[in-house]
Amino acid sequence: MLRFRNLTITPDDPVEHWGFEGLLAATERGEISDWSRIVATIRNDPWGEVAQTLAEVFEVAEDVGVVAVLRRALDRARTEMAAAERRQVAESIQLLVARSGLTRASFAERIGTSRSRLSTYTSGKVTPSAALLVRMQRLADSSGRGDDGDARPGRADESSHGR
Repeated sequence: MLRFRNLTITPDDPVEHWGFEGLLAATERGEISDWSRIVATIRNDPWGEVAQTLAEVFEVAEDVGVVAVLRRALDRARTEMAAAERRQVAESIQLLVARSGLTRASFAERIGTSRSRLSTYTSGKVTPSAALLVRMQRLADSSGRGDDGDARPGRADESSHGR
């Protein structure tokens, strides 16, 4: 149990309810179990309210060792989340290309880029702009359909080539 001025934190209190004073108390006088709970919370939401408040705590906390460890944990959580988000975007682009029924080369040309650049998007090495994602979505939604909404002949066969 942590105590800080008029604040008492029990093991049942979610980290999200600790606030600045609770995070400061945990940083300066907490135990491994408290720090583990903080790390678990920021891993789930590395840019959320707890993470933002913790960054403020880093500016005033006096225990530089614990601050260094928690800062590394926050940085790692943000890096891991960013990588997961890049993978998610890459998977979404792969699905859009497949749904379009176009070859990768045709898809790339129709969105105004090269096949090699599209490859960097589908691998997650590069994340496209939001505008380009909208263009990809629009192309996937419209490709493979004639004006009457029916599938265009030959589109499905073409999709397996060039991948």
